Amino acid sequence: MNYKLLALDLDGTLTDSRKEVTPRTLVALLEAQQRGMRIVIASGRPPHGVAPVADLLQLDAYGGFALSFNGGEIRNWETREIVYRKTIDPAYLPYLYACAKSRRLAIGTFHHAFSITETPHDKYIRREAKISNLTVKEVSDFLSAIDFPVIKCMITGEPDELALLEKEMQGHLQSKLNVFRSEPYFLEIVAESVDKAKSLGILLNHLSLRRDELIAIGDGYNDASMIQFAGLGIAMANAQEEVRKQADRITLSNDEEGVAAIVEQLLDGTL
Repeated sequence: MNYKLLALDLDGTLTDSRKEVTPRTLVALLEAQQRGMRIVIASGRPPHGVAPVADLLQLDAYGGFALSFNGGEIRNWETREIVYRKTIDPAYLPYLYACAKSRRLAIGTFHHAFSITETPHDKYIRREAKISNLTVKEVSDFLSAIDFPVIKCMITGEPDELALLEKEMQGHLQSKLNVFRSEPYFLEIVAESVDKAKSLGILLNHLSLRRDELIAIGDGYNDASMIQFAGLGIAMANAQEEVRKQADRITLSNDEEGVAAIVEQLLDGTL
């Protein structure tokens, strides 16, 4: 195989609508690793949310990696070594908090196995916690509760309102932080220059690999950069239209096992 590294988004890509990796997909990915392909799960989830899938794919046995927080952290899943981590400058946290509170939106962050927020009953906060296998921890004062380095904050709300806030924050911050929506109802904030493509570039350098040896597959807004960056960028059929426009090719949807279809082509030499 000419390709050496396969970057896979999780939700909407590697997993189906039930948030499960199908048996066919698992078999294909295990065989790819047995033939020398290394896999990196590239997700917006925190490490605790990536762990069950990383373990299922046996990334620890095959030298795989977990790229969490949309690129804010890269971890060698075999050694658990932190290859890269970039945190948000704490000076910006009051601004992020004010943006959410002034619009009565929920804001949260992540620490180990916890989603930390003042609004534990917010439906989108709870949705993210469920997806990432986190326990929602209610705090009375969000800013005072943060006594640890923050890699990602998330503001949640209805899509139309978040779209407006996204543009406003991007204009105000002028690239001092990276602000984007991973889903229409999730507005994510990470440190400047953190995204999946840039972090994959760091990982490629770490592994002495080239861009043309990388395949990236995804579906969300936050996957567009890595799809465009990779030697072969593939969008799921269920991807956002803007994301599909960045892709070299389109595979089947996540409910049609689109990742398995691509990996099987890779294995039989027809990709």
